[in-house]
Amino acid sequence: MESEDKPSRGKPFPPGTSGNKGGRPKGSRNKVTLAAELLLDGEAEALIRTAIDRAKAGESTALRLCIERILPPRRDQFINVELPSLDSVNDAPQVIAALIAGMAAGQLGIREATEIANLVEVYVRTKQGSVRHDDLEGRLSDSNQKRERDRAFDQMFPNALPWTKKTTMELLRTRRPSDKEDPEGEQ
Repeated sequence: MESEDKPSRGKPFPPGTSGNKGGRPKGSRNKVTLAAELLLDGEAEALIRTAIDRAKAGESTALRLCIERILPPRRDQFINVELPSLDSVNDAPQVIAALIAGMAAGQLGIREATEIANLVEVYVRTKQGSVRHDDLEGRLSDSNQKRERDRAFDQMFPNALPWTKKTTMELLRTRRPSDKEDPEGEQ
């Protein structure tokens, strides 16, 4: 009975709520970070000088620390390689062949060539997906047209037997205005 009166340890609030409705204020900083900054404020120059001196003396950890601060991480770089135009899915093999030739000539690294090849693959998949989508839309359109023809036939001939309907629809499909004879053309 006593345990029911006391809130459970570690989870005093129901799920989705907390004691601080506003949450942590934006821009507030951790107390430990603030204390460390206060301690290092006057010593920053001396620490940097010590790290540089140790790096010059050959200490690898200090050298790595200095180099990481001096040289930023490598970012994307522009590549100057002549590639064929990728206008359709059929052009993809020529682009891949040009990438391989660029690697062989030393104009491209394997990482850059792989990234470009991945872009070509995404292009091909996207094109193939849109073709499948267009094909599916076409099939749906054909199906809808057939359904509309059937509905129109059922309205015109409500008592028609199924085999009659099929035969009549086939006759209507085979007889087109261009198949009719031109009365003025014949003599």
